[in-house]
Amino acid sequence: MEVRELAYNFILENRINNLNIDLKLLKDICKINKWKIGSYSKNINFLETTNLIDKITLLAFTCFYKNDNKEKVFIMYNDKVEEDEIVFNILHEIGHIVLKHNICDLSNFEKEREADLFACEVLAPSCLLKYLNLNKIDAITNISNIPPKYIKNYIDTYKNYKLYDDYFSKIIIKTFKHLKEYRLLKFFKYKKIFITLFFLITFFININYTNSYSKNIPDIDNNIFDINNIPVINNNIKDTNHNYQSFFVTKTGKKYHKEDCKYIIHKDNLIEIKSNDPILNNYKPCSICID
Repeated sequence: MEVRELAYNFILENRINNLNIDLKLLKDICKINKWKIGSYSKNINFLETTNLIDKITLLAFTCFYKNDNKEKVFIMYNDKVEEDEIVFNILHEIGHIVLKHNICDLSNFEKEREADLFACEVLAPSCLLKYLNLNKIDAITNISNIPPKYIKNYIDTYKNYKLYDDYFSKIIIKTFKHLKEYRLLKFFKYKKIFITLFFLITFFININYTNSYSKNIPDIDNNIFDINNIPVINNNIKDTNHNYQSFFVTKTGKKYHKEDCKYIIHKDNLIEIKSNDPILNNYKPCSICID
C-alpha cells in the first residue's frame, strides 16, 4: 500500500471520524496499539539511563525497550512546543512505525517525507480536501491541526491528484460526515451572498424607477399650483358653457364663490374655475353664497 492508503487504513482502524485530533486522542490510540508514549520532561530519568538524553534536541523520536522479554515501542516527544506541533510530531513517528521504516536509520530524506505525508493525511485526508475544494493554507488550518509550515508541501504533493474514486477515499468521505455538511454550508454561504446581492440590486432598481416615475406624475397638492398662471377673467364675463357651473376665486382667497356673492361682486381680476375642474378641490365653498 502507498502512504495515503496506509494513513486511511490507520484512520479507519482507530475509528477517527473528525479532524480535531488532539494529544489525548493520540495517547488513547497509542494505548490501543500498545505503544508507550511520553514527554521528555516526564521521562528524563529513562532518557539518562538509556543514554538517549542527547535526543531531546529532536522534536520527537521513537525507540525500543525490553519489557517481559518483548521489544516494545516508546514514542517520546518534546512537550515544550505548541500542541498542534506535538500532535504532528507524534503522528510523524507513528508514520515511521506504520510504514515499517527502519527506526535505527532515519537519515533518509524520502522516509522523513513519507512520515510527514502520513501525518498530514491522518490530520486532513487529501481526499476530503479535494472533495471540499480546499487548497489554501488558511482554509486547511481552519479545519485541521496541521501546523501551517507543513501545509504548503502537503498541498504541492496532492494538488495534482484527481478527485479520488477509490474504495478508501469513498469510505473516508462517508466517515467524516460533518465535513460533507461543511461543503453544503459553504455552498449555501456563497448562494446566500448571491441572493442577497440580487435582492439589493433589485431593490435599488425599483427605488430609482419609483422616484423617476413619481416625478412625472402631477402633484395635486394645492401648494404646487401657481395661481398666477391661471387665466384671469373679468367678472363681467358670463359663463358660456351651460354644462358646468362657474365659480370664482381671488388670487389670495381660499374659498370659491358664485358670481353674485357679496364678497367678490365688486372685485376685479377674479379667477373663474369650472365645477368640473380638479383645481376647485383646493378651495373650500363659501358659506354665504353656496349652500
